[in-house]
Amino acid sequence: MKLKKQNIALFVSKLSLYEFDFDAKGRKMAASFCLKCKRARFYKRKYDITISEYEELLAQQNNKCAICGTINPGNSNNAFCVDHDHKRKRGSVRGLLCNRCNRGMGMFDDNPERLVAAAAYLLRAKK
Repeated sequence: MKLKKQNIALFVSKLSLYEFDFDAKGRKMAASFCLKCKRARFYKRKYDITISEYEELLAQQNNKCAICGTINPGNSNNAFCVDHDHKRKRGSVRGLLCNRCNRGMGMFDDNPERLVAAAAYLLRAKK
């Protein structure tokens, strides 16, 4: 009997198949890492933090976005975005943001002067 890769994942781990990531190209084949392990590898490689450090940072922020205070991350993986300094290499994590705040920061190129000018503009237009 020839086993499909998704069946092998079930034999190798006691985790359910739904705890494995599926191929981005839409194939119905489980990845070789569970979602938690995949996320842990990603955080370590890209931001040089562990899942424990991520969870500690989230707890310090009371499980909320560091900017707007929402408890809803607003993205498909239901995790807050790791805000980091793009000009520095790894290890420059500033905080955890919801998807909307993270995108807003990116649109303003992480430039505080532009953000202050935008806030002033909105306050002037509100009057």
